Amino acid sequence: MDASVSDADLVRQARGGDHSAWRSLVLRHSPVLAAYLGTRLRRPTVVERLVATTIVAAWRSLGELKDDQDFAAWLRRLGGSHAMAWHQSHPGEPLDELLPANRRGIDPPLAARLGRLDRAIGVLSEEHRKILELHWRGGLDQAALAASLHLDPNHLQAALETALAALDLALDGK
Repeated sequence: MDASVSDADLVRQARGGDHSAWRSLVLRHSPVLAAYLGTRLRRPTVVERLVATTIVAAWRSLGELKDDQDFAAWLRRLGGSHAMAWHQSHPGEPLDELLPANRRGIDPPLAARLGRLDRAIGVLSEEHRKILELHWRGGLDQAALAASLHLDPNHLQAALETALAALDLALDGK
């Protein structure tokens, strides 16, 4: 995947039927989409299905994207709509669950540590979860994270440090 090619160029190519361009967009944005959805719906198996559903829906409705440069935000909005629809159609189901055992590894000590981490993340505020999910699981560097969250980079640095401190407290059980 060539990071020097802009989203807008890839969208134009994908609209023209270039499956390689679409694949590049999906590879570039699906981790961020998963992290974004994961901050709202802490159910990894459901998030994976929602990401797949969103990618298919995005391909089918790519012609509806008004500004090719707005692909990332458009994809997140589409994913958010799918998440809301899922939540409304599953009213009695919890919004969070531990990472499935098969995703935590077969090593029992590692599985226990990852379960502890997942529980600690679960008690964080939505803002702190969003910052950590997008930064660590979504792979956004600080500049991209600041842009994604519409924050001044200096404010983002303070928010990231606060989120990490809150995670430390949660891990310590305080």
